[in-house]
Amino acid sequence: MVESVPDGEPTTWISPLVIQPKKAVGEKRICVHMRKPNEAMLREKREFPTVEDILQELNGAVKFSKLDLNHGYHQLQLDVGSRHLTTFSTPWGLKRYTRLNFGTGIA
Repeated sequence: MVESVPDGEPTTWISPLVIQPKKAVGEKRICVHMRKPNEAMLREKREFPTVEDILQELNGAVKFSKLDLNHGYHQLQLDVGSRHLTTFSTPWGLKRYTRLNFGTGIA
């Protein structure tokens, strides 16, 4: 899910790491702050169906399933040309995501 950026490879984005406290006392979460890349991304405008449209399509349906998107972001592989947007700095060098990370805006 994360790959090292080869030494000497130039990158236009380096996002900082942010440490957030978890609800459990004493535990911390390390996050990549994606604000600047999110501001620069060009997004396609898409119209989403309304609830009424969806309910109309479900009319007469007899089988339903539940979709768990708890880790949905990590299911989408990033194109090699887009991975540079997720570059972040660590004490062990520059890293970047190979799959869509939480915090990267896709809407």
